[in-house]
Amino acid sequence: MKLKPLAKAALKYLVLGCILVFVLLPIFWMVLLSLKSRIQTIVYPPTLDIGGLAVFIKNYGDILLVRQGGYWRLLLNSAVIAVASISLGFLLAVPAAYAYSRFNFRHKDAVALTILSAYFLPAMSIAIPIYLIMSRFHLLDTYTGLVIPYVAMNIPFIFWMMMGFFAETPTDLDEAAMVDGCTRLSAFRRVILPLVKPGLVATAIFCAIFTWNEFMMALFIVSTPASATVTVGATGLLSGERPTDWEAMATAGTILTLPLLAFALVVQKHIVRGLTLGAVKG
Repeated sequence: MKLKPLAKAALKYLVLGCILVFVLLPIFWMVLLSLKSRIQTIVYPPTLDIGGLAVFIKNYGDILLVRQGGYWRLLLNSAVIAVASISLGFLLAVPAAYAYSRFNFRHKDAVALTILSAYFLPAMSIAIPIYLIMSRFHLLDTYTGLVIPYVAMNIPFIFWMMMGFFAETPTDLDEAAMVDGCTRLSAFRRVILPLVKPGLVATAIFCAIFTWNEFMMALFIVSTPASATVTVGATGLLSGERPTDWEAMATAGTILTLPLLAFALVVQKHIVRGLTLGAVKG
């Protein structure tokens, strides 16, 4: 009888271990390829051998300083666009979510479903109209031209996530703050926002992941190294006129992945706290 719980635990850890290997193996192999020379990447059967320090410097120096005008600039572009679009999205969507959770009005549910439906629009279906709009206003190949659609794409997600967090916060707290002399706005800023901070952080993390990895919209709007994101820049490594540089592709992928991985490790406790606070419960 005592073996049954032990067997369940062993099975659970076995399944988790398989999932972990399935998730981490492609990342491990990508990092491994980024440390190989051209000859080592095409050796068959593949080996775990890697090049020395000279190969590391060549691969990462070539990507960061030479290819596409230097990937450091593409990383900077992605970071600026992500911070700007997430900040503006929160500035617009968080007060709207708070108002939705606190006030009743006609067609309230229809408004919420309309906002949510915008989130499910495929990027491909709106990329061409947005391209034409940005072209009309001379915003192609600019930060602004990409920040505006990213804000529009992030707002429905932020609204629905934060609506759930605010719904989990008792309205008595707002009323008590206003009895003590706060206005509705100051009660929101001083009392409610600190309580839903884990939700704010968790929502920001998911928006950052989406914005950092987004490709289709960026492909239409930006193209030059001065404003292109790192996902668009990575496509420059593919060409039908020359053999694929697997070590360069792996190096670019590693450079693209590491900032997100480091960011997730730093804020992982906020993800757990945010998701267990209430998340999308409406």
